[in-house]
Amino acid sequence: MKHKSSQPQSEQDEEANQPEARDVNPPPRANAEPWNLRVLVLEDSGSDYYWISSMLTRLDEYDVRPARAITIAEAAELTATQVFDLALIDYRLPDGFGDAFVATLHMHQPNCAAVMLSGDKMPEVSLFGLNGGAVAAIDKDDCNPTLMETTIRFALRNHANQERLRQAPI
Repeated sequence: MKHKSSQPQSEQDEEANQPEARDVNPPPRANAEPWNLRVLVLEDSGSDYYWISSMLTRLDEYDVRPARAITIAEAAELTATQVFDLALIDYRLPDGFGDAFVATLHMHQPNCAAVMLSGDKMPEVSLFGLNGGAVAAIDKDDCNPTLMETTIRFALRNHANQERLRQAPI
């Protein structure tokens, strides 16, 4: 017997068009292949992109597959054609501010965890990102490899938990 959904048909259609959620929190596995982690890096600075990429290599249990966008427009094109598990988003970009892109990202890819990155010393920048839907924010000037690695792991787990709660029956 099929269970009838209490959702209107338009909501069911919208859910059917969403990218499939994946558990990106791998369980401990001895001598196993790493899990693929699809990462969007929205960063206009070449040196900052290199720094971020080098930190992504520290995630040993993941086979990190980064895709770089320099502008919000490029990031929007990438998210229309590829599915991402994680997005690392700079705040100040050539065509706008990263916090606005976080909301756009989650409309198209709700299963993607977003982390806001900024070199601005204004404390409200982190709040802009978090209020926009990012699960974490990092000040680039105060960041080190351990903090970046810990923040990425936290963001992936936190976002997955938020999605589970959002989808749980009331």
